[in-house]
This record gives sequence, C-alpha cells and structure tokens, in this order.
Amino acid sequence: MSRSTSRSHSLSVTTQLAVTLQFLATGSFQTVVASAHGISQPSVSNCVRGVTDALCSIAKEYIQFPTAARQMSMQHGFKEKFGFPKVLGCIDGTHIPIVAPSSN
Repeated sequence: MSRSTSRSHSLSVTTQLAVTLQFLATGSFQTVVASAHGISQPSVSNCVRGVTDALCSIAKEYIQFPTAARQMSMQHGFKEKFGFPKVLGCIDGTHIPIVAPSSN
C-alpha cells in the first residue's frame, strides 16, 4: 500500500489504515475525516480505495464460507445452545443503538 509520489510525501500505511477505519467506522463525510487527519479529501478517497482494494485482494485467504459438514455442525450447535434452528452464525450488535418505540 505504500506508493511513491513526485509531489510531496506519501501517507504512511499506518495513516492510510487509520483514515480508512475512521471513515468506515463513523460513516462520516470524507471532508470531516480529512480535517481530523490534516489531509485533503482526495487523499481520504485514495486511502479508502487503496485499503479496501488491499483487503479485497486477500479476503479469500481469510473469509471462507463453511463446508456443508461444518454448516450442519454449526446449525446443530446453535439449535442446542440457543434454540435457534438453521443458524450459521451471528454478529454481536451491542454497538448498535436501538431506539425504543413510542408505544407498547
């Protein structure tokens, strides 16, 4: 992810990753992230593209759908432990705010 530039100094890989993670985690505008890191909006755009391209290029090495046998084992485990049938996995959503309905 490090690249050469003829204009000035390129951003470090650490900075590129920090910028991208802040952008993805906050859902903020690129200009806001740029201001927080003291860089330009186009630089944020380049960081996000570069980091996501790098992650996508190695994703198959780390993200794999379970085999049929593993799927059955996982489904059985969720059914036995939690009573949920046909579940392969779940995401901990404790960081997602839930607004209570105004009635009931």
